[in-house]
Amino acid sequence: MVGCGEPPVVDDNEQPKTCLDADAPATEVPDFPLAHQTENLDIYLQDGQFVCAGTANDYQRFVTFVADELATDIQRRIPLYAVQGGSKWCPGVGHGGCVYTDGVVFAQPGVTYHELTHAVACEVRSGVPKMLNEGLAVAYEPVPNSIHGEPTLFSEVDGKFYEYYSLAGHFVRWLHDQLGPDAFRELYRAANYDSGVWNAIEAAYGTSAEADYIAGAPELWVPHRQCADLPLLEPDGDTWNYAARLDCLEPATFGPYERWHPSASTTWGPTSMYQSFLIDIETPGIYQLERPDFDASIHVERCLDEHPTTVDEIDTEWVRDSVWFNFQNIALVEFEHTGLWRVDVLYPHGPPVDVWLTIAPDPG
Repeated sequence: MVGCGEPPVVDDNEQPKTCLDADAPATEVPDFPLAHQTENLDIYLQDGQFVCAGTANDYQRFVTFVADELATDIQRRIPLYAVQGGSKWCPGVGHGGCVYTDGVVFAQPGVTYHELTHAVACEVRSGVPKMLNEGLAVAYEPVPNSIHGEPTLFSEVDGKFYEYYSLAGHFVRWLHDQLGPDAFRELYRAANYDSGVWNAIEAAYGTSAEADYIAGAPELWVPHRQCADLPLLEPDGDTWNYAARLDCLEPATFGPYERWHPSASTTWGPTSMYQSFLIDIETPGIYQLERPDFDASIHVERCLDEHPTTVDEIDTEWVRDSVWFNFQNIALVEFEHTGLWRVDVLYPHGPPVDVWLTIAPDPG
């Protein structure tokens, strides 16, 4: 339950700086080809990079979602430059991506959703204290987050903040949910280091903010929109037969695959195009998966409506795995829970390719 503190007040005569300001210095951008245009995005590709049509549309759905969560409207076209090696384009940052003061986005695969959150939020305010700024961007990354701690220990940090990213993301997601979009937006506009970031948080929420967070926040946050917008594959008896053509130019195909953390030691995510679907497991147990060839990768993830609130619940309820196949391209997977599961079928980016997957009870 939200405390009774008053939210911080923004002086209308001292409106916060934003990336919409006419005096924001114009970023010098590279001459990359324009690959996609959506309602709010212009997506440019460095040579060797790709964004499939489905992902371009998903980026648009995502920025609209973030704007709704911040109770704001996107006022401009957002230029997104998909690059390899974000540190080359973001001097002094070194984290794979950045958003400049005029709202220009540079991002390598794995950090795009993070940077697009910054690109939406900068229309609310630029120069936000790092706990709120980076915490918000981490909160909307398409990866789970179970890293949490005492937010007062890093709320005033105004320097190297990378070690606190996940901590801030876990807390800010809780804080936003508690305050609601309007009150959180006003906190985001008003908090500053001079008056104290934690002071602003307590003014918006109440003096019990940290205690309530530690006592009541879920142990793990599942990704926002985890299983949204995905088709449900109907079974044929007790077998699911998936067959599709992966074509990066078609809206049904996505890529690169960014549902992994950028610090993970994986190479297939940034180079994969993919499609996803849901299956509804009625009978838990061991299932046999068969894929077409070694180049197809499969990822399964349980769709959760509730976030695990204890470590034991994480161990028993949360499932997110890459499927390992034998040399006959057969794998055994335990779907130990009833309900919806997300299945991602990945293939190296390239010309259109036909793929298939069968999922059936283990015969033996």
